[in-house]
Amino acid sequence: MNLQLEAEPGSSVSNGSLHEQLACNETQSQRGSALRTCIPGLPEFWVDVCPAAEDVQPYLHDWEWLAKNTNEPNCFYDPAIFLPGMETFRKGKDWRIVFVYRQNKRVTDPPVLCGVFPLEAERSSLPGLSQLKLITHVYSYLSTPLLHSHYAQEAVSALIHWARANGYGLLNFSLVHGDGLFYRTLIDVLNTKQISPFVVSQYSRALLVRKSDYESYQSRNLRGHSRRDINRQRRRLEELGQFEFRQLQAGEPISPWIDSFLKLEAEGWKGAEGTAILAFEEHSRYFRQVLEQTWQTNQLQMHGIFLDGEPIALKCNLVSAPGAFAWKIAYHEGFAKYSPGVQLEQENIRLFQAETELEWMDSCAVASHSMINRLWCDRRSIKHILVPTGGLLAECYTSCRPLLRWTRKLFRNLCGRMTRKSVSR
Repeated sequence: MNLQLEAEPGSSVSNGSLHEQLACNETQSQRGSALRTCIPGLPEFWVDVCPAAEDVQPYLHDWEWLAKNTNEPNCFYDPAIFLPGMETFRKGKDWRIVFVYRQNKRVTDPPVLCGVFPLEAERSSLPGLSQLKLITHVYSYLSTPLLHSHYAQEAVSALIHWARANGYGLLNFSLVHGDGLFYRTLIDVLNTKQISPFVVSQYSRALLVRKSDYESYQSRNLRGHSRRDINRQRRRLEELGQFEFRQLQAGEPISPWIDSFLKLEAEGWKGAEGTAILAFEEHSRYFRQVLEQTWQTNQLQMHGIFLDGEPIALKCNLVSAPGAFAWKIAYHEGFAKYSPGVQLEQENIRLFQAETELEWMDSCAVASHSMINRLWCDRRSIKHILVPTGGLLAECYTSCRPLLRWTRKLFRNLCGRMTRKSVSR
């Protein structure tokens, strides 16, 4: 196995401490074709970079462990969900997975994985400035990296150093949780390095949080007339035939559920607009692979509302304990006046509060999603931030972005006033 060693400017692995050399050499003999960078000032830490999915196998066990034990779960960076997406959506993009490791105090023990950062390299809007952004795609709704709670600051520091040493002036972190371990750690590290980030955008999206019971949650969240309307619509549905709420049960084959979901979604507005999963063969394959793998590892909840044995609303939740992510929902538009999606969401809330031990569920919804915002009363902050890695050009760029934003807003306002004046004449 040949491991290419990336030496940092002004540093040499051969001049490092014996502990640092031992850490690097040990992984060189055990890992695949990953690129290696040792971190000056953090002799026990190093960065391994996997440019392709086939290079990940030596890291897979550590990655799975961190995904299940991090303080800030993100199912979309769980290897069972991320790797099928890497195969499907990469399409020539410059993707790589950055692993930050720490050597154990006992060198005979295996190293500790401290952070996983799936990244895409691309040019920024400023010529001459390269950036790395956290990977996301059309079916990924959170890009918060996975961090070991004991070594979060060191992992973030190592990432910033590695990015700068390899010529990347910006780190583009979109769709990150704005109240969690990663964001707090990032701000602490940047304050230490005297680096100022730029917040591109931020919004709140619906979050379901465990309360004492379903009824108390509903009474707190929904007004009386809203609850009466939902109950009335349910009674009307029950009058049409045999109304039933079902869950995918252990030992039950998952393929019929997947087929029903894909068909139900394709028959609705997404099918009409050509955006349904079934409209793209590679998307269908990815969706099926993710559900089959997460079902095998107890990371999937799938349930639905059935009328006379036929599904009229289906929902997929991806579990990443102690939380979950409401990934996909589909409903039969022929029953739209009875709000089958709302009826299913009511059952989802009841199931969450009464029959699971989950602490929260992320809606994965846009900020203005009227249905879920009405039913779920808590919120999660989502941010998009740009972080300069320390270079002059990158720091000038992020420092000027607020002024550029204000200038564009002023220009749009002036153009709007001129347009209104010309129309009034």
